[in-house]
Amino acid sequence: MKMRRTTFSNLDGQGAILVTGGTLHMSESEVRRCRSDRGAALRIAGGEVTVSDTSLHHNEATVSGGAVQADGGSITLANQTQLQSNKAPMGKSLQIATVAAVHYELPTPLAHWVFITDGSTKSPVSAWNVDDDFPYTCSGQSLSQLFIS
Repeated sequence: MKMRRTTFSNLDGQGAILVTGGTLHMSESEVRRCRSDRGAALRIAGGEVTVSDTSLHHNEATVSGGAVQADGGSITLANQTQLQSNKAPMGKSLQIATVAAVHYELPTPLAHWVFITDGSTKSPVSAWNVDDDFPYTCSGQSLSQLFIS
C-alpha cells in the first residue's frame, strides 16, 4: 500500500497506524498528537514499512514506543523523516523488539545525524529504546568550541 501526503492527528486509543503484514510505503506525511499504549504513531508487528520525508511528532504511548513500536517485521525511516517530541516511559521515539529490523536511510534532516559504520547510506538502529528525538540533533556548539579545551 502507498500512502502519500496524509495526516493523522489527535487519534486516541489504538494509535494511528498498525501494520501486521504486507508492505506500506508512507511519504510526505505527518502523524501528530496520537495516543496509544504502544506505538502511538506507528506499530509494526510484521511486514515491511518504509517511511520517507515524514514527521512523527508529539505522540504519546503509555507503555512504550511514543512514535514507533517495532515488534516484528522491518522498518526503514528515510529521506529526512523525523521523530520529535514524542513521549513514553520506554522508547520515546522508538521501541524495538529483538526480532524487528530498523534502519535509517540518508539523508537526515539538516543538523541531525545517525551512526553509519559500513560506508553505506543506511544506518541500522539496534538500540532497544531510543529516548531522544531521532535522527539525533547536532550540538548547538560551534566547531571552534568543540576543539578548544
